[in-house]
Amino acid sequence: MTVETLIASLHLVTPELILAVGAMVLLMIGVFSGDRSNSVVTGLAIALLI
Repeated sequence: MTVETLIASLHLVTPELILAVGAMVLLMIGVFSGDRSNSVVTGLAIALLI
């Protein structure tokens, strides 16, 4: 694989990486904040998907 191929592959998986990292961040917010963060996590999840 050349560098160009790797960069092209990275561009293809960037949206999935953003969703995966965002989901992990939302999970951590929900776990450490508890029930009081339901509306915040919901709003951020919608923003992440848009």
